Amino acid sequence: MTAFKATLTIGLIPLLCYASLAPIPAALAENNAVAGSSMVRSRSTARSAASPESPTTPPTNFTPQTFAPWPSTPGTSTPGPIAPNTPSTPSTTPFSETPNLNPTPDSVGPMPPPLESYKIADGDQIQLIIASVPEFSGVYQIMEDGTATLPEIGVIYLRGLTTPEASQKVAQAYTDSQIIIQPLVSIMLSKISLVDVAITGEVKRPGAYIITPQNGELPTLTEIIEQAGGITQQADLKKIQIRRRLGTGQEELIEANLWDLLAKGDIHQNVSLRDGDSILLPTAVSIPTDMAYQTAQANLSPEDVQVNLVGEVNAPGVIAVPPNTPLNEALLIAGGFTGRARKGSVELLRLNPNGSVTHRRIEIDLDQGINEETNPILHNRDVVLIGRSTLARISDTLNSILSPLGSAFSLFNLFSPFFAPGP
Repeated sequence: MTAFKATLTIGLIPLLCYASLAPIPAALAENNAVAGSSMVRSRSTARSAASPESPTTPPTNFTPQTFAPWPSTPGTSTPGPIAPNTPSTPSTTPFSETPNLNPTPDSVGPMPPPLESYKIADGDQIQLIIASVPEFSGVYQIMEDGTATLPEIGVIYLRGLTTPEASQKVAQAYTDSQIIIQPLVSIMLSKISLVDVAITGEVKRPGAYIITPQNGELPTLTEIIEQAGGITQQADLKKIQIRRRLGTGQEELIEANLWDLLAKGDIHQNVSLRDGDSILLPTAVSIPTDMAYQTAQANLSPEDVQVNLVGEVNAPGVIAVPPNTPLNEALLIAGGFTGRARKGSVELLRLNPNGSVTHRRIEIDLDQGINEETNPILHNRDVVLIGRSTLARISDTLNSILSPLGSAFSLFNLFSPFFAPGP
């Protein structure tokens, strides 16, 4: 009897195991059906993700996978539980619920630095990025009427808007048309059109300039000054004026102080220019020597100035010297004084912007540093006259008096053989 009970118990063990494992395939099939339903959401459902979520139910055309039972007899080759079959065609990937705010360079190309204050103008190219709808993203041209043609919403006017303002307007347009619910829109500048500006006043080559922005960056005040040949030594860097025509037809006056840029490193004084800007560099009434020296060392000044040294120097003529060159240094560059020079003083002739000429005598002291009285900084087209010493003048005067007598004696010597006494 005991042996019969043991045999019965051993026989019931497989049945109990099969009963306990039977619900597992059904549970797996149910979980797979729920997962499959979330992976085949339609694109329209993804675009309306902001609406209340509907209950997750399997689609009507979804068939749960079944599992083969465990073998009832040992030694058979029937496989155990199998995983669901892999579909032969990939399922539709739903749009991500998390916006992709960092698109890859391959999808949108290199982006220029953001210009928050720049207002979109005709001819610009903008980079449109719409999270979760990559097929709408791309580069779009601003036409001559200030509009751009965007997917689905069509023509939209963006001229005169900053990039944040344009992003908000485009997002509102997609929302109002019910194409995208609560879209996340980002607009950046991809390419800026040509910038036409005019510069007048104390620059070497005033006039109109057309500048091509590089890497999506607007040209700055210092860049246009460099293109115009640099400032003159009479420029007032503290009162530069920029006149800008606004979209409303009014004119905005912007004042820049490039001296603060040179002396304090205030980069905000290097104003970004816009198409149609007019720049004026006024003439300074007087410039302190230390300010003139520091300004001449900056890249705003030309690389050299032309100075003409005339008179008693070893290498007279026009020489090119750096803009911050003082008088003593220019005399040394010209080879120094000759033995006939008046070394105590020289004369300086300076052509003023109004066409007049300033004439002054400067006492020379080679031991003095830069100062306006004895060792001033030379300006472009200055003329320095190095006169003769008193002894040299007397000698030249005597030579001029005696030169006719010398000529007469030379003429007498020429005819003297004819007046010689005969043998």
